[in-house]
Amino acid sequence: MRKENKTKEQLIRELTELRQQVDKLKKAEAERLSAGQAGKRVEEELKQKTEQQEVLLSSIPAFIYFKDSTLKLISANKAFAEMVQTPIDQLPGKDAYDLFPKEEAEKFHSDDKKVMESGKPMMNIEEEFTDAEGKTRWASTSKVPYFDEKGQVAGMVGITIDITNRKRAEEGIKRQKERAEEYLNITGIMLATVNADENITLMNKKGCQILGYEESEFIGKNWFDLLVPREIRAEVRGVFRKLMAGDIKPVEYYENPLLTKDGEERIIAFHNTVIREPNGQIIGALFSGEDITERKRAEEALRKSRRKIESLHEIACQVDACETEDDIYRLTVKAAEEILDFSMCTLDIVEGNKLVVRATSSKVSPDASRENDLDEGGLAAKTYRTGETYIFGSLDEVPEATPTRGDFKSGISTPIGDIGVFQVAATEPHAFTQDDARLLELLLSHTTEVLKRIHLQNELKEQTIHDPLTGVYNRRYFTQTIESELERSKRYGHPISFLMVDVNRFKEMNDRFGHQVGDRVLQQVATLLQEQVRKVDTVIRYGGDEFLIVLPETNSAIETIVQRIHNAVAEWNKENLLTEFPITLAIGKSCWHPESAETIETILHKADQQMYEDKKRHGTGNQSG
Repeated sequence: MRKENKTKEQLIRELTELRQQVDKLKKAEAERLSAGQAGKRVEEELKQKTEQQEVLLSSIPAFIYFKDSTLKLISANKAFAEMVQTPIDQLPGKDAYDLFPKEEAEKFHSDDKKVMESGKPMMNIEEEFTDAEGKTRWASTSKVPYFDEKGQVAGMVGITIDITNRKRAEEGIKRQKERAEEYLNITGIMLATVNADENITLMNKKGCQILGYEESEFIGKNWFDLLVPREIRAEVRGVFRKLMAGDIKPVEYYENPLLTKDGEERIIAFHNTVIREPNGQIIGALFSGEDITERKRAEEALRKSRRKIESLHEIACQVDACETEDDIYRLTVKAAEEILDFSMCTLDIVEGNKLVVRATSSKVSPDASRENDLDEGGLAAKTYRTGETYIFGSLDEVPEATPTRGDFKSGISTPIGDIGVFQVAATEPHAFTQDDARLLELLLSHTTEVLKRIHLQNELKEQTIHDPLTGVYNRRYFTQTIESELERSKRYGHPISFLMVDVNRFKEMNDRFGHQVGDRVLQQVATLLQEQVRKVDTVIRYGGDEFLIVLPETNSAIETIVQRIHNAVAEWNKENLLTEFPITLAIGKSCWHPESAETIETILHKADQQMYEDKKRHGTGNQSG
């Protein structure tokens, strides 16, 4: 541009000087003619200067024109005449309004007037114009006044160069640059260039967005000092320097953290290549990067979730192998504490109308757990009644909650089937996620199933060892447990007493009042016997209307127990409405001592014999059921 301006200035200076010389010569010629003088030399000189002007005007690839002080054309070159489509010999005396559309003519006339009035040139004014074919073109115009010998503005020289091609080229370059910037910025990846001195020379909008900087904050800054975490800075910088030295090839793919403006680490997946001069010299590197932080976090969360699920599966297998409810409670809390990272949790089981704490994590103190009445409300009771899981980030979300500690802020309350409730608490708000709740529900589903299995097993076991009519133990239970009872008696040196009890006249009851009455009598007798013995004693329906009572660590007190049973029967008979005659019991007794060599069969036979003797004494020996 400076070269173009200089050339134009030189041309204008030459044309101005030439025009001034021509004017002087014309004036001299006019004065000679008016004086009637002969002046061949002046005439020749005028002719020579005029020819020089014409040659110069026709040789310049520009639109050139001269105007007088009234802004009328004096002369112009051939290019100007062709541009305005007017013969060159018809141009003198015309003004802008004669040659251009009104709007353009007003603009040209205004500019010319300013030059003439101010006596100052207007240089390199770029503007659009419409050519003779109606096409829009661009021109660079300079207008310079020239002066007479008195220093008055005598006219002006205008030179206009068609810069349409240059403007179009500039527009093309501008569009290419804008398109390149658009490509840089519409891409979903970070693009950055770093020179061999480690300074950032370009960062696109995506990179600014990822890292939280404005573009101006990047340019000229050291890539490693600004963006690379300190702990890996030396290592990464060493690799870059080897890359700039040509010692290693660019790595096609790698993952590295970059620091945001706020100091957060973002994981970037990089591709890079070197930037070379035409001679092959490496002058920098182009980095393209994708922010994969969220993906990496999701992958890590998935790995953790898988590990937790695998651990839960192992715990589930251990829970499946549990034989007692307490073991299940312990393992469930252990899994919640160690695998799911729930440092504070409690496991409550419904007993009657209460939720009773059966297990807690190690960080829960005894005073932080309590029984809850299902009728009194509370989050645990609500959880049990609705069978729904409640996850809350603050206590404001669960007005039913009545925390036992003031520092509890968030938690999860989950039902254990229809058996109980599991609750998790944290001292910070919003500590738990939906994934936490789902994993907890998964754990508790195993807990629920195993508890139900144990409950069912216990029920089946109870059914196999209890008499379905009276509810007391049956003979099978006695057969299964008597050996262990004898061993315990031997270990501690304590005797075991046995009472064989028979309902007198039972066959008569069935015959006269029916089996339903007989069944009710057996039920009443079983209850009465249980009420008269200790908790450690065992009442067994031995067969038919016979009951066996096992009394560990009892010997001399056996007579007292027998008398207590007879007294209780007598009291019962006072309100007996089942039979028309009083119920009595025949009772035989025997005792087994640890040092005795007698078998249990022998001991029971003795009790049975005494019972029949007692029956005979009451005259009911022939009334046995």
